[in-house]
Amino acid sequence: MSPLQLEARGGAWIPKADLVGAQGFEGEASAGPSFGVHFMLKRGFISFVAGFSQHRFDCAQAECGEAVDFVSTAWDLGVRLNLRQEGIMPWVSLGATAAVFDARVETGTGVVTEDSDGPRTSGLHTLGWGYEVGAGALVPLGGRFFIDPGMRYGRSDVDFASRGTLETRYIVVDLGLVLAF
Repeated sequence: MSPLQLEARGGAWIPKADLVGAQGFEGEASAGPSFGVHFMLKRGFISFVAGFSQHRFDCAQAECGEAVDFVSTAWDLGVRLNLRQEGIMPWVSLGATAAVFDARVETGTGVVTEDSDGPRTSGLHTLGWGYEVGAGALVPLGGRFFIDPGMRYGRSDVDFASRGTLETRYIVVDLGLVLAF
């Protein structure tokens, strides 16, 4: 297998705890779509991972006090321990995420967008930090192509200047399509 790989992942973001810490955004979130693109550099049993991911989810007015649609966009860095070198290759991973959250809030007069990195005119780029731990298996399809089912548990905390720090706990269940170069 080539040491350089490109992976596109798609699946579901599933909350594991209520959203807490940000006034008006606290409550039970709904599951939503998740996708990501990552580059991996494989060195023996270790793969270094870098890329981005995006998760979309919402919280209804009945649960959060305000009707909110969230988009979390994160830069991901991590490492995978590949438990085998050939055939079906199970793996476990540990990674860090640096995320920006956009919150679309429905008000009586329309929709307002709030960013976790400050007002859009401020030029600030404060990122929320988090982690993910996961497991999966790289399954050869033939040639340079693989599928990669996986599951990750994550935590991400981001600051909304006017509301406080939003804490999220989640599981991502997804499937990756991998191209080895």
